[in-house]
Amino acid sequence: PNKGLDCSGMVVAGINAIPGVKHINAAWTNAQKLYDNYTVPITGEPQPGDLRFEVENGKAKHVQVVGAYGRINPSGTEANDEDNPGYIEYMSGIQPDMPGWEYRRLDWSKLIGY
Repeated sequence: PNKGLDCSGMVVAGINAIPGVKHINAAWTNAQKLYDNYTVPITGEPQPGDLRFEVENGKAKHVQVVGAYGRINPSGTEANDEDNPGYIEYMSGIQPDMPGWEYRRLDWSKLIGY
């Protein structure tokens, strides 16, 4: 991506860095498209690498990545790019019961063997 490396852009950049995985165009992808097209609901506890979506009125508007002890929270604007990716913070705790947030897992069947 040339501009706008925001929350979904950071997730897509990570996916696209994995050899052999389908390339996702970050310019055409947002949190909702990741939610709808590349993830599935999880059962049990979230695991590192799972995605945490902020959902409002049935629409995913932000995405975080679950880490070993918390969440990676990327955010940015059109002023940001791969060299200046915007604000990235590591937030402690995975908070599985927080209202308005859903945990989902990447659906590798849609990313490998395409």
